[in-house]
Amino acid sequence: MRNRLGNVLRIGLSKTGATVVRTSGWLQTQSEVLAEWDGSQEKCTSPEILINKLGVLLKDVDCSDMPVRIVLSDTWVRRWMVAPPQNAASLADCQAAAMARFQTLFGEQISGWHLAADWDARQPFLACAIPRSLLAALQQVASEHKLVLLEIAPQFVVAWNRWRKHLQAGTWFGVMHHQVLTLAVIGQNGLEAIRDVTLPGEAIEDQHRVPEILAREALRLNVPMPLEIRLCGQIPAHWVMQKTGNVAFVRMDKNHPANVAQSAGAPTSSGVTQSPGVFLAFTGMPA
Repeated sequence: MRNRLGNVLRIGLSKTGATVVRTSGWLQTQSEVLAEWDGSQEKCTSPEILINKLGVLLKDVDCSDMPVRIVLSDTWVRRWMVAPPQNAASLADCQAAAMARFQTLFGEQISGWHLAADWDARQPFLACAIPRSLLAALQQVASEHKLVLLEIAPQFVVAWNRWRKHLQAGTWFGVMHHQVLTLAVIGQNGLEAIRDVTLPGEAIEDQHRVPEILAREALRLNVPMPLEIRLCGQIPAHWVMQKTGNVAFVRMDKNHPANVAQSAGAPTSSGVTQSPGVFLAFTGMPA
């Protein structure tokens, strides 16, 4: 299948699976799940095994010459906030601060990781690191299958870059995959803090439990409780049906994959709702 105008592959890659989705069209996007592998029952956390599984999936999909975007679940990466030194005056100063903070937080040198950040010498900024071995393996897979690699990025970074201009001070931003909700606190100067929260099943089923969790995180971060949280990713539909307590839940990604088409031979985890991998692959999709 040679690339036709507007065709793009989107791949969601977590530590428990891989999903390949094709999107096409400009004004009205159509999407189709081409292939999916669920390794959740195998407790597979090896990058090599998952990369091999992704290669097998792509071998069964005629995708030569197509552009591809790969969205990594945040379990693959490390994220942290960096406070630049008071005398920071250059990119090198910010990089040194980020690397020092990485070593303090994670107890290792950053040499095996690819570092990227919203570099800012005036205020705290978000830094992210992806294993170099994983990037190299994905680049090799793209080359072997003659894919035009547009992007490899973690889910939160993709979502943040897509929606940051729509977020106002005082709101919170949330990205969800499986049961992990990444919370971002938005202040006057942008992103102020970021937290990963593993939600109990009761909170996912009953959104009235979520404000309690948000309140605890607000206390930990010493910030006011939000009046609104804007969400994307694998968000339960009932969360955004009505205001919960004093918190309004707003879904940002209106083009979420609830009704994406399914190719023959690409089983999904449910006949009603799509798998976590499909939601992952759809992160950052234009509305």
